[in-house]
Amino acid sequence: MKKIILLFLFLPILLFAQNETIKLNRFQIGVNFSPDLCYRMLSTQNANDGFWINIRNKNEGSKFGLTSGLTLYYKLSSRFTIGIGALYSNKGYKIKRSDWMPPTNSIDYFLPVANSKFRYSYLDIPLIIQYRILNFSDKFSLSTSLAGTFNFIISKQLIIHDSKNKSANTLNISDFNNINFSGNISIDFAYQLNSKFKLSLSPTYRYSFMPIYKSTVKDHLYSIGLNTGLIYQL
Repeated sequence: MKKIILLFLFLPILLFAQNETIKLNRFQIGVNFSPDLCYRMLSTQNANDGFWINIRNKNEGSKFGLTSGLTLYYKLSSRFTIGIGALYSNKGYKIKRSDWMPPTNSIDYFLPVANSKFRYSYLDIPLIIQYRILNFSDKFSLSTSLAGTFNFIISKQLIIHDSKNKSANTLNISDFNNINFSGNISIDFAYQLNSKFKLSLSPTYRYSFMPIYKSTVKDHLYSIGLNTGLIYQL
């Protein structure tokens, strides 16, 4: 499994650079931070689960999270750039009401309290391809990016809030997918500060193709964020 993951991580660079000498000045390194609005999408193939999905949709809501880390880019041409990153992400959703019990035997739940949150922390490894659409001027440009991201679980917690205390409890989830895979799409606005530094602002949508755990009701995490990056030309 590790060999397969490493192959996916380095394959894009090998494919695009095999017929071309890699030049140092084509590399860029970026620091990224994205405040995210996070939630989950529920699906099932069992008609009997429709009732529980409706109950959960009424009692659960979105929460704020974040994605932050470093990304290494390689400029293939004047329009195409590829990249690989190492990011920390905080995903999940919250409980809006406390008068119900989540309907799955896969999770050893504490009784949720209103405004409690399910928090999933991941190490994200995105493989990015970016296409520059146009330049507004010498300094402003517009691009679009697609990424396939490996998500490695760091921790899974239920954060319980009540009137007096806040506590973090580790979730005991059987059949949890410790490695997930998600897709990202973004629109990238960039401003060239000087010959070395560039500032980027990217509305970004992320969606997990795999459910977070195996159950008849499948939870697919997703988020909408505004990714801000400072990119340095090597």
